[in-house]
Amino acid sequence: MGVFLLPKGLIRTIETTMNSYLWKGGGSDRKCIIWKNWSSMCMPKKWGGLGFRDLHSFNLALLSKQAWRLATEPNTMVFKVYKARYFPNSSFLDAKVGANPSFIWSIMMATQDIIRKHSRWRVGDGSQTSIWGDNWLPDTNNPMVTSFPFPFIENSKVEDLINPNTHNWDEPPSGKSSQLEMPTSL
Repeated sequence: MGVFLLPKGLIRTIETTMNSYLWKGGGSDRKCIIWKNWSSMCMPKKWGGLGFRDLHSFNLALLSKQAWRLATEPNTMVFKVYKARYFPNSSFLDAKVGANPSFIWSIMMATQDIIRKHSRWRVGDGSQTSIWGDNWLPDTNNPMVTSFPFPFIENSKVEDLINPNTHNWDEPPSGKSSQLEMPTSL
């Protein structure tokens, strides 16, 4: 499960077998009453479930761990091979599936949205962080800038918002408005 994305049919079969063993006690020809459905048994105990794992989510979590290593450890041989083949001019989070991908690369792409959704950029100098495209704000509910990108600067980086001399946010001088003003006459 940590290497391959299991088909949903196989996961359903495994969960049916687990469910059958729980309610029938291992005997396949005995009739039984199923007191709870599988999805409610997979809920945590504190929410009234039995704490079983949803195998599809568990499979994606294990694969996401592999994708996270690929995204965060650029000195490994695996990273260098995949970067050269699949995303030579971008980062792992911006990579596309591409033409004729390997089976493992397709699996990594299946977890890319999970990594993107649940990670935040540490801004640093801001040279790698996109203002509008990356999760970099400290807000847990909305880590992205939600305003529309201004024309001609939609691909700007966070470094463009930082004063290079003071390494603080580049704010307008005191007494000046931060709003753009339209000229009164042409």
